Amino acid sequence: MNILESYNEAIKACDKATKLDPNNSYGYLIKCEALLHLNLLEDAIETINKAIELNRENVIFQNIKRDIEKEFQKGKS
Repeated sequence: MNILESYNEAIKACDKATKLDPNNSYGYLIKCEALLHLNLLEDAIETINKAIELNRENVIFQNIKRDIEKEFQKGKS
């Protein structure tokens, strides 16, 4: 299994985990990280937003979102 397949497997596992427990904000966080490694920034933003909805107090989630948005803007310019 190559690294891209590993990230795709991680995404599938996180999807299963969040389906079983939709309130699992860390499942969304891990999925977000895998999406970032695949350079799927829009999907990563959408996913970290779900984590933030579930855990608004988590500063780490908010910092990750800010960093992704900066990268996304860099890519657009």
